[in-house]
Amino acid sequence: VLDVHGNSIVAVHDGDLVKVHIHTLYPGNILSFAQQYGEFVKIKVENMSEQHSHLVEEDKVEKEASQTQAPKKKNALIVCCSGEGIEEMFKSQNADYIVSGGQTMNPSTEDFVKAVRAVNAENVFILPNNSNIVMAAKQAKEVVEDCNVIVIESKTIPQGMVASMMYNPEEEVEENTLEMEEALSSIKTGQVTFAIRDTSVDGVEVKKDDFIGIIDKKIVTCEPDKFKVCYYLIENMVNSETSVITCFAGKDISDEELSNLEAVIKEKYESQGIDIDIKRGDQPVYSFIIGVE
Repeated sequence: VLDVHGNSIVAVHDGDLVKVHIHTLYPGNILSFAQQYGEFVKIKVENMSEQHSHLVEEDKVEKEASQTQAPKKKNALIVCCSGEGIEEMFKSQNADYIVSGGQTMNPSTEDFVKAVRAVNAENVFILPNNSNIVMAAKQAKEVVEDCNVIVIESKTIPQGMVASMMYNPEEEVEENTLEMEEALSSIKTGQVTFAIRDTSVDGVEVKKDDFIGIIDKKIVTCEPDKFKVCYYLIENMVNSETSVITCFAGKDISDEELSNLEAVIKEKYESQGIDIDIKRGDQPVYSFIIGVE
């Protein structure tokens, strides 16, 4: 229904809330229309034309300043993530620049523009690694005019991980783009985080401060024990074709807990010929981020 009023629509259902993002020339019409369906909790209206003009002007200044830099390299990779362990993983996979951000910490378009300038490359690949961050990355692509920006629409850290594995700094743009985009569908993502309120989602009863288990954006379980949730997710993500399980432990997980987790997972799945890679990600918000290939 909203597509007749604007574009770039993103709508997310979260319990009894609906979060909507839309670009429109007539924000008053959108507010009047939406008010028919419920009470507003939070409203944010920004002049994107003014913001875009400001960013373009800033980019021109930065472009002039960067013209004295060394010649541009062929390709560069920018990754958005948080957590020291996850950052190090991406750096080991040829990431040239880390934009700090993730769930609840969305970087701005300006952050991406500055990153693109900093890497000084002809072709710049961006991995947003979060559905809420894709739009800011795409807006940066519109602002930067003197290099080729390619946004690979990774929605999770595991998707970004496999996409960055396929990235080759020496390869042509078309090959890199194709291989990175194809990699996104090769992995399933599981996430364990805490509930901020009581609710019911997709038939799952969620209690405040319990731990939610999410598989590819769908809440599938909720328990007081975060480790039980982690094991449940893995069990429901693994199948006969699974070859690798990767798990990033958040900053709330102790070294002893991490060691025990690794032992349990290896005991159950290594005998099935599955490679197990348990890493300390030290990410906020999520106790565990799991990738199953």
